[in-house]
Amino acid sequence: MFYDNLKAECEKQGLKVTPIVLECGGTKGVIGGWKNGAAPRSDIVMKLAVRLNVPTDYLLFGETQNSSLSATENELINLFKDLSDTDKIRIIERAQTLAEIATQKAAEEATMKNRKAPKRRTMELFDLPASAGTGVYLSSNHSAPISVLSTQESEQADYAVRISGDSMEPRFRDGDIVLVETCQSIEDGEIGIFIVNGEGYIKQYGGHCLISLNPKRKNIQLHEDDAVYCRGRVLGIAEVVE
Repeated sequence: MFYDNLKAECEKQGLKVTPIVLECGGTKGVIGGWKNGAAPRSDIVMKLAVRLNVPTDYLLFGETQNSSLSATENELINLFKDLSDTDKIRIIERAQTLAEIATQKAAEEATMKNRKAPKRRTMELFDLPASAGTGVYLSSNHSAPISVLSTQESEQADYAVRISGDSMEPRFRDGDIVLVETCQSIEDGEIGIFIVNGEGYIKQYGGHCLISLNPKRKNIQLHEDDAVYCRGRVLGIAEVVE
């Protein structure tokens, strides 16, 4: 019966009996004995069950009630049956402890997996600052990509500019990277990026002048013959993500 069960399982998996038996440490001689009804050794039965991923009972008796279990699981059940009641209790307690540890570990891994990395977006940063002090030329030909934290402001922005100087303190400080939405004009009281006679500024628009928030710095008066261009509305400070 053992040989018939083994042969049937091998055929089901598209395998030949002899190579599988040799792989598991058997010989051609034992195969002949099985054909004649000889009982197999328990060690080779276990190896064959593991190799074919079936319960040992299935190979020995053709039983399928535990076919949903792996060969290792069935082997553990068989070993458990031979233990004393005291040892069975110890095994159960140890198994419960291991199960609790595994559950806790799985929960921690799931928590780590569900922690989303901060969403980010890439935009162009002008490498020449729009001055918050004396005015620096702003060239559209000189920029580099940066990654910033995705926020409502950064999603609305079209590019970023690193400012210099202190004329817009305390709202904007030297070295801040500001988010800019491209537009050709802004309302009175809004802060924007301006090009005045070829130099770049971050200022508050005041109609006939560009206002410095720092009272220690002068405002820029605008005259009819000045070449003044608005390059965008400042939305806020970018949070750069490395």
